[in-house]
Amino acid sequence: NSANREILVEFLKNSFLYNQCFMEILDRLRELMSENMAKPLELKIVLDENGDVANNPDDNGSFNQNLHESMEKTLIYLALIEPIKTKDLLVSKLLSENQFTNNTKSLNSKKLCSLCWSTGLISGAMNEQLEGELVLKVIRLLLSMMDLCQGKKNREIVFYNLLFVSSQYPSFLHKYHTLIVIIFKKIFVFIKDNSRYVQNYSCETLLKLSNKCGKDILSKTEDDKEVPFFEFFLNR
Repeated sequence: NSANREILVEFLKNSFLYNQCFMEILDRLRELMSENMAKPLELKIVLDENGDVANNPDDNGSFNQNLHESMEKTLIYLALIEPIKTKDLLVSKLLSENQFTNNTKSLNSKKLCSLCWSTGLISGAMNEQLEGELVLKVIRLLLSMMDLCQGKKNREIVFYNLLFVSSQYPSFLHKYHTLIVIIFKKIFVFIKDNSRYVQNYSCETLLKLSNKCGKDILSKTEDDKEVPFFEFFLNR
């Protein structure tokens, strides 16, 4: 349970072996996990060896599930042990990806996906302040990358990652009405896409965020007009 987990984490952080022997090893492990995270099985996207979206994903069943679960648990424990290091690592790596996109107008698709999956999967492993700093920075970087990259496939990949990260932190988005508006606008743009995978995931995320942020959907628009949120989009 969570109490036992916190006791274990504190014991590890204060131990001689961790501070003198294992810290450097775990720092490297944190980096490897973040950059190579296995895809969550619920996602309807897979990247081929060229970094392109595959239309008929073959998840290879239980092997990928076991791999993903092991990597997810490991990264969660690493985030619990060193939350600040984990946050700084993910932000730093995504800043580098944003700079790469700015310079080349393309994506390092596999690395970007792994970093975003890692960001979403450690939801709840940090305190509220650190988690807020991480999510706000990641969402802003992804929105920037959507504008910087060229090509429909590249924008779809960034969009998938934006939706995944957003869907893992609904309690955070609940506090940022402007971000909810921006994300919902992106969903309504991509929900008209010809790809059924894009449409399906857009609808799933729209429903999830609507359920979690219902009060915000019924609130005023970003223009502070007396128009309910859902009516604002229905008129688009």
